[in-house]
Amino acid sequence: MANQGYTLLCLLVNFLNFLTRTEFDIFGHCNSPVTLSRRSFPKDFIFGTSSSAYQYEGATNEDGRGPSIWDIFAHDFSDRIADGSNGDVAEEFYHRYEDDVKVMKNLGFDAFRFSISWTRVLPSGKLSGGVNLKGINYYNNLINELLSNGLEPFVTLLQFDPPQALEDEYGGFRTVRDGVPIGPVAASSWLYVYPRGIQDVLLYLKSEYNNPLVYITENGMDDYNNETLPLQKALNDSMRIDYYHRHLWFLYKAIGDGANVKGYFAWSFLDNYEWGSGYTVRFGINFVDYSDGLKRYLKNSAKWFQNFLHT
Repeated sequence: MANQGYTLLCLLVNFLNFLTRTEFDIFGHCNSPVTLSRRSFPKDFIFGTSSSAYQYEGATNEDGRGPSIWDIFAHDFSDRIADGSNGDVAEEFYHRYEDDVKVMKNLGFDAFRFSISWTRVLPSGKLSGGVNLKGINYYNNLINELLSNGLEPFVTLLQFDPPQALEDEYGGFRTVRDGVPIGPVAASSWLYVYPRGIQDVLLYLKSEYNNPLVYITENGMDDYNNETLPLQKALNDSMRIDYYHRHLWFLYKAIGDGANVKGYFAWSFLDNYEWGSGYTVRFGINFVDYSDGLKRYLKNSAKWFQNFLHT
């Protein structure tokens, strides 16, 4: 039951923007308290941040990894990516995870949610095609690094990057988009901001699914990647801070109403490759300088979380 609730919540929260609603009062009049901190939540509540393999790792042709559908799509149909880019390098998390994990620890997070690249472990998509031990070792080392820094690993088995070999053999997942806007749009055209929706979904789960154990594994918003902005202005992401504050307030209210929520993961730890938007939008609480060796800088939202988690 817990696993069913976990999966359902992940889907519902990530696609809140497609629910049929007509209310647009999302930034004001939510009566959120001036002071909201870790102490507002249960002692065993987990706060984490998130990533996904293709959007973060890079190293797509290293150490025996096979091609995913996104490796092929981003290269063969680059005209369908906003900036013609791909995830070949991304944030180089594959080579830089040790430094990034230390930042997570310093910010005060309890956990890190990451996905496993299917083709880094099973290059052909199947056990019959062989297991890539270098891929196994990478994830084993990442998990050990998290544990040694006091961070709990949360693993997503698949995040939109199934093997191309299985796509060729079986065809892919197909879905139909159907819905209306529910609030102001963020930088991604599919993302509408509606903080109260997080409370509504949780209470719906409580009512309709016997209040399952829930971890919110992804919640965040993007803004446009304005390359003309000076660095210090780019780090001043006040709208993102407001977004997190209001969503956490409605989460706090849902828990107060009895929702069985045990964790919340902010998306995303770093600016990342954002699928069809490429690098034209930024989701991270940490800034990645794509023009200067992928250097990382704390955004104000990261500092906000640090204060929130240490208060």
